[in-house]
Amino acid sequence: MKFLWLAILLALVADECSAWQSPASQRIPKPPDTSDLIQRRSFLTSASTFAITSLLPLPSNSADVSNLTFNTSPTGLQYADVKVGSGSSPSPGSVVSIDYVMSTTGARYGSKIYSTVDAGAPYRWKLGDGSTIPGLEEAVSTMSPGGIRRVIIPSKLAFRANSGSIVEECQDGKGLGPRPSIADAVGEFQRFKNIYWIVLHGMNPLQSLFQNIRKQGMSSLSSAKLSELASATSSLPTASWEEIRSILESKQTSEERQFRNNLPRGVGVGSPLHRLRLFEEGNREEDVRVTLFRDSASWCPYCQKVWMTLEQKRIPYRIEKINMRCYGDKPSSFTRMQPSGAIPVAIIDGETYRQSNDIIFALEDKFPEEQMVYGDPNRMRELLGLERKLFSSWMYWLTSFDRNGGLKEGFISTLMEVERELQKAKGNGFFLGDKVSVVDAMFAPFLERMAASMLYFKGFQIRVAPGEQTDFPFVNRWFDAMETLPSYQLTKSDYYTHCWDLPPQLGGCVSEPGAERFQEAINGRTPGSWSLPLTPHNGGFEPDWAWAGGLDDDSIARREAVERVSANHEAIAAFASRGAGQEGFPRYGAPLSDPNAVSNDAIQPLVDAVLRAICSKLLEDGDTMNEIQSVLTKEGGEDVIELVIKSLEYMRDRVGVPRDMRLPAARQLRAHVNWAIDTLLK
Repeated sequence: MKFLWLAILLALVADECSAWQSPASQRIPKPPDTSDLIQRRSFLTSASTFAITSLLPLPSNSADVSNLTFNTSPTGLQYADVKVGSGSSPSPGSVVSIDYVMSTTGARYGSKIYSTVDAGAPYRWKLGDGSTIPGLEEAVSTMSPGGIRRVIIPSKLAFRANSGSIVEECQDGKGLGPRPSIADAVGEFQRFKNIYWIVLHGMNPLQSLFQNIRKQGMSSLSSAKLSELASATSSLPTASWEEIRSILESKQTSEERQFRNNLPRGVGVGSPLHRLRLFEEGNREEDVRVTLFRDSASWCPYCQKVWMTLEQKRIPYRIEKINMRCYGDKPSSFTRMQPSGAIPVAIIDGETYRQSNDIIFALEDKFPEEQMVYGDPNRMRELLGLERKLFSSWMYWLTSFDRNGGLKEGFISTLMEVERELQKAKGNGFFLGDKVSVVDAMFAPFLERMAASMLYFKGFQIRVAPGEQTDFPFVNRWFDAMETLPSYQLTKSDYYTHCWDLPPQLGGCVSEPGAERFQEAINGRTPGSWSLPLTPHNGGFEPDWAWAGGLDDDSIARREAVERVSANHEAIAAFASRGAGQEGFPRYGAPLSDPNAVSNDAIQPLVDAVLRAICSKLLEDGDTMNEIQSVLTKEGGEDVIELVIKSLEYMRDRVGVPRDMRLPAARQLRAHVNWAIDTLLK
């Protein structure tokens, strides 16, 4: 009988790092999403070969292990410690988080089948909760933080089918985790022994960070010490929210001051915060003929092109926001209308349209007075076919490791076809001439995501800063033309948001050598990216949005950041305090999404005080952070400061573009949060 090997490298580290600190790879599990993006990826092969990133010291499963001495437990589990850790082993009830590389002695013997490093997220479970194969439970339970272990798990301790087809058993989720993601290999997972190399990031993630606080008891600290600290902090000369709003309004333009009043009325400058869009004062809500169901976080590219079309044609519409499955649940009212759960959906004159292209063409048909530019039908068909060809070559490379360079060559070749088509276009840079067309709307979401993801994961730059040399000048001219349109400005995202939202939608993106410096900059870890003073164009990697307040006049961006925070400060402080609270259950595929997390209410007043100091700094370059730091250090010590910092980091890493604010404002806010953190760390 063949054996299925699980080679497990298990490195239990004392502190668990948040996912954003891992720029070398996106740690995101394959989500059960049925969105358009997943459906359109179905043509891809399911057995792509992935690279193991340098983030984790995971050897390949074909590595020489002849010098290892294996022990055999009474259950048949074999294990060999490559490195013995230190400290206590996890006990039942401990939350453990691991990364692993898996192979099989079945048809793929010696080849890696699955890796959380490539696919994206650590596998996390509570020891003893019955959710995980017994072999992993046993392997982890006798290890210590810092240990490295190779483990061979017999099939009886792995993926056994309880009844029926073994393929169906795993695919429908009845089997124990971590479930295989490659459908055609399910039988091998269940018939043979397993090999894992596993990294266990930690036990009870907050324990090591806040060990002293937990020893005291959070309840006693919350009710006593933190209450005193909140009182002491409130007495500092930090502006109140009312004072901050007053200062802000004194600096705002007339249009900026009207922003909040215009939101419920559906008029004024477009915003992702709108739930109703009337455009003109004379339009009435009762006459609105379109309702758009789009994603809550503004991640979905198919939603974006419909959203942009409505804005470009200035068709009044209502907005209903629906979660993507990778970051939340969908309401039953929506799934009754759209059983697949896929978005976008639109109701136009009472008729339901369930696919983005159908929605766009229905809008063109039913609102002919505001048609977008149409060209020769044959020309349009050719260009839309080229868009699908470019999409395919992008997806192949993005989700695979390009061992021989063929995937890169294929993508560049297709992108050069797009470059030549844009070169042939007359006028201002759009595909069909002087004005934006349906073709531009179809290309826009994906070219935007290509520019971000190819840089971050592959180190391949498409979009350049003004004046920089590029192999794609006409693609860059097209971006310039699109960025003059309010409809595109409204829906455009930044590289950071895209590079964290794409992997959970796609089931994983694969990093390649050479991308590290771009990842560092996009993740805010290079000087000037998310630290003061900010560098133009994030060091030349991502062009500034001059229309939204670039660094030439950063007062616009600063005011926008303060407006968004101050208008919703109570909810934002509570949200940030999740960083010092407890993780939620269940978790979702997007690593920065945890809608069920529990805030630490006791720390919230301290976070609120720091947010006020940040807003004051943004508006007037004031500085009360030194006084806040002094009080927290004297009265609370390092433990309390750690709680506040974790809360600030939690919020900083989850500022979404365009959902929360535009890129220049987001960079200002992220950088000023880091300024506050640096002050607290003095």
